[in-house]
Amino acid sequence: MARTNTPILISGGTIVDGRGGEPFVGDLLVRDGRIAEIGVVSKPEEVTLIDARGLMVTPGFVDIHSHSDFTLYNDPRSISQVTQGVTLEIVGNCGHGCAPITTPELFHRNIYGYEPGMEMPWRTVGQYLDALEARKPAVNVITLVPNGNLRIAVIGDVNRPATSSEINQMGLLLRQGIEEGGWGYSTGLEYGPEVGCGDEEITELCRIAARAGGFYATHTRNRDGEARETIEEAIRASERSGAPLQISHISSVSRIAKDRRWAIEQAIEQVERARNRGMTVCYDMHTRTFGMTNLSNALPPWAFDGTTSEIVARLEDRATRDKMRTYFSIVTSLAQMGWDRVLLFNCPAHPELSRKSIAELAQLWEVDAFDTICRILVQEIEPAQRPHPCLCLQS
Repeated sequence: MARTNTPILISGGTIVDGRGGEPFVGDLLVRDGRIAEIGVVSKPEEVTLIDARGLMVTPGFVDIHSHSDFTLYNDPRSISQVTQGVTLEIVGNCGHGCAPITTPELFHRNIYGYEPGMEMPWRTVGQYLDALEARKPAVNVITLVPNGNLRIAVIGDVNRPATSSEINQMGLLLRQGIEEGGWGYSTGLEYGPEVGCGDEEITELCRIAARAGGFYATHTRNRDGEARETIEEAIRASERSGAPLQISHISSVSRIAKDRRWAIEQAIEQVERARNRGMTVCYDMHTRTFGMTNLSNALPPWAFDGTTSEIVARLEDRATRDKMRTYFSIVTSLAQMGWDRVLLFNCPAHPELSRKSIAELAQLWEVDAFDTICRILVQEIEPAQRPHPCLCLQS
């Protein structure tokens, strides 16, 4: 709430104070931008009165899993959040984020909200936070240090575990990021740059985060048929490293098991058992019935190596496409219920394709789903740029 010299009295609302107690009807007095009294308060002689009868009065909500990293920099008004009562966003989730980076062009596909031609006047986490603060965002912001950025900066888009030397380099970047304002470490183990992550590097980087007072947030590995194993891996890294654990959108395990309800229930049971052992394990869950990601995540990272012309040639080559078909990605995982449930949310080069399903386009073009995806990505390529990340969505 903006600071003002005149006290603000929020009167007659149903107060939910965030401490777990029963809601109660009362008043709330704000002085100098801070809550001064709650309950039955005496009305100051000069006051700005807000009649809250019939309304709920609560603390600001925390969005613990946000991908507004670049969006907040580009449009700091944060309209979608403040209109829902969110006052704190945690960004840098799923191994994606704005910092740290080296050559900006290498990281475009790992930054949600990035559009070709936009500036990124930072390299480190501290510089990113300074640039964001200068924009004066309407919400408070906490960032995690994303594992995808660490791997791209040190290893590149390779599908293998990091070596000891590479883990040390990533550890230095992670430690620097937390020292500069990061609150922890995140992974997106289902995404191309991180598919090759091994236990050793995850545990060691979690250990660095824990020593710095940070926590570990993970978009779990989510391999088909491994609903139990994917949660076990997250808990194992937390237990070995001592890092508090936040399992991102835990219900995602439902799409990698035949029994969707069982998958979610066993995941929550694993969390409860870990808590009973004294671990700090939390989780969040989507409040919607769809997921969203970049369509380019349907292909292995090496598909986008090299120049624009090399990428186009690779995507149009039949033999190379056949090699890429075997790559199990988050997009193919979302499509297990059918390609008719996977929609193009945004296709800037050809807006007439937006809001159409992959199945619909495949039928229109008389090709299969994978060839449809490659065709869309080729059409999105602009001169001297990598493919623009169309968004795909499962409803």
